[in-house]
Amino acid sequence: MTITAYEPTDTTSIVMAPEVYRRLPDNILADGISSGDHKVIGRLWIFGALLFGLFTLVADILVRVERIDTDGVQLFSNASAYEQWFTLHRVSLVFLFVVPMLIGIANVVVPLQIGAPSLAFPRAAAAALWSWVVSGIMLIVSWAIDGGLIDRGDDVVNAPTQLSMVSFAALAVSIIVASMVIVTTIFTERSQGMSLYNVPLFTWSMLVAGAIWLMTLPVLVANLMIMWIDARGDAFHSFGGENLYQQVGWVFDQPQVFAFAIPVLGMLGEVVPVALRRRLKQYDLAMIAIGAFGAFSFGAYAQTLFNPNASTTWLYVLGSITLILPLLALLGAVALTGAAAGRAPQFSSHLVLAVAGIVALLVAGAVAAVRVADSLLAPVISWLHDAIEFVSGSDWNWLTRFENWIRENFNEVAGSSLSNAMVQLALVAGLLAAAAGLFYWAPKIFGHKLPAGVGLLVALSLLGGAVLSALPDAISGFLDQPDFVARGAQRDGVEILNTISLVGAIGVLAGVLALLAAVAGSFVFGDDRDEDDEDPRNPWGGHTLEWLTDSPPVPGNFAGPLVVTSEAPLLDDDFENPYAEVMS
Repeated sequence: MTITAYEPTDTTSIVMAPEVYRRLPDNILADGISSGDHKVIGRLWIFGALLFGLFTLVADILVRVERIDTDGVQLFSNASAYEQWFTLHRVSLVFLFVVPMLIGIANVVVPLQIGAPSLAFPRAAAAALWSWVVSGIMLIVSWAIDGGLIDRGDDVVNAPTQLSMVSFAALAVSIIVASMVIVTTIFTERSQGMSLYNVPLFTWSMLVAGAIWLMTLPVLVANLMIMWIDARGDAFHSFGGENLYQQVGWVFDQPQVFAFAIPVLGMLGEVVPVALRRRLKQYDLAMIAIGAFGAFSFGAYAQTLFNPNASTTWLYVLGSITLILPLLALLGAVALTGAAAGRAPQFSSHLVLAVAGIVALLVAGAVAAVRVADSLLAPVISWLHDAIEFVSGSDWNWLTRFENWIRENFNEVAGSSLSNAMVQLALVAGLLAAAAGLFYWAPKIFGHKLPAGVGLLVALSLLGGAVLSALPDAISGFLDQPDFVARGAQRDGVEILNTISLVGAIGVLAGVLALLAAVAGSFVFGDDRDEDDEDPRNPWGGHTLEWLTDSPPVPGNFAGPLVVTSEAPLLDDDFENPYAEVMS
């Protein structure tokens, strides 16, 4: 059976285009600012996130340079300045870089994957984008003029710090609105026959991620608004004391930080079946695994500043331990698919990036498990000691000493730089997923492929840099290096580990620079096509609906409504492809 592609006419290509797309001024700048086209909006999210990301990673390097010498100040004038840059890096890494990159890719890809002509609320999507840009700039400016969520020991909160609270809240609201648009699009704009049980895995992962963000980020906004009201009231610091960053620190701690890496699972499930040229085995298991990972990553309850026992509850401990199980379940589905295919996957840069993202996420999950070791093991050892004493009548004192050793050593580690290692790995995993998405869907996002060799360099730099920066931080945590403050009673060896960590951070920055160069270079040098007869619509042999459209897709995306019956309609014999003539 041979499939011959043809180009749709101008009339059919605009059938599904909403009216808002056909009223745009014929001007590049005006098109970008006023566009309601989900592809334009998505590209602007991506470009903005990459630019903000460069600033974020430079801030990370500055923080790590300051940590090398534990005895004196190197770059910053005092501890407050260090804490300003540290908190700015944390906030920016999530809300100006990783999450916006994923939202940008989802804005472009999700409507294409479900056969929709646009996002559910294109004007709301555009409003979210520009609100994010403005509030992001305000956030950086507020930190630059001596703001930030830090304690300066003053009796009043200065105006720049109040601006930091407001701009951070506005940033979170922008992410909430963008997530709402994506989730609503998935619920309401699917093609006929496409239920939630057979949406593509990337779309499913964005639905799970968006739902978790919609349930947790409003709590962050409430935290910030109460902090702002508290800062302006007569009874200053009556709510959360002077611990401004700690009041929102749960967003950057386990399990919540893993919510920003949920699309990693969907990305792996998306590219592996294409690389193996067959359907994903145990598709239902993969969907359950992504949903379970999202449920375990819900962290709005784990606000240890207001509930010091939150990190010792069974929900927190078991959730941190079992977080790795959905990853293993997804890898099991991938392994079954590989065994059924009976051949090696087709090598590609996006496959390497997706696998690297899963590796980073697995290591982050292992670090998260270590951080709750005392809450898990100590009660078990205590129960075992009591049971042995009851049965044998003898007192095994060594078990009691072992329990005390675990509590003493691991309890302090939870708030050390070990947490920074976990955050770094989890968020770089999300960044690797975004990079995989850029290389995989580059024909749909940019109109042409990105250089495969650069993709491999990005994967090596991001994963290698993340591991090289995170693992020394993890070891430093056991040497009493704190997470938030610049100085502490660190033990010998921390300086060397911090130097290694700095090298890793530079590697991450190099990976992002390579990614940005690949995106920019593709517009200058054109397509990276391996074969002259390669189908520009579907260069990878993809199985989902976005590969029916032009590269890049025209307004309205499709010539007309589509009918699908599975998660991989291009593999279905009964799928009526409006873009192909079937000849026996």
